[in-house]
Amino acid sequence: MANTTQPRHLSPEDTLFIQSELVRLVKHFNSTVGMTPWFSVEEDCGFEHVMECVQEGRPMAVWSGESDDTIWGEPRFNVLFRALHDNIHGHFNAGFDLEGEIETSRLQGVLCDEINAPFLKAVLHIETHEQAAIFTETGEFPPQTYTADRVRELGLTR
Repeated sequence: MANTTQPRHLSPEDTLFIQSELVRLVKHFNSTVGMTPWFSVEEDCGFEHVMECVQEGRPMAVWSGESDDTIWGEPRFNVLFRALHDNIHGHFNAGFDLEGEIETSRLQGVLCDEINAPFLKAVLHIETHEQAAIFTETGEFPPQTYTADRVRELGLTR
């Protein structure tokens, strides 16, 4: 009997592609806006910490939890995404409510347009806007495999 179960992640090639695109986006953000230094921690320090660190230019703690089974393939890339995402919140004073997440998603999209990264733009929209909308509606974040599942469901390709 054939296995008809959908894979939980993107193909290895697509995973490497979005990892490299994320690195490219972080470099672009750093050269155009300036990335606040960051380090990973196992406990979430909260939104106020992010905003204060970015505004004061001091190193920011980025939560490393729940980084397994994400679209990024490896926990370190999920943490890198969070560092970029939190920097955008802080540098553009976008709150952490649904409105702020939508604005952060939009800004991520603008940055992706600037480096011609349409596949990454779609991934970041799902990862940010869609997940924030689900959290607002249900009070819970979707499973870590949500973004990869949506990419496949929507037939998105690079």
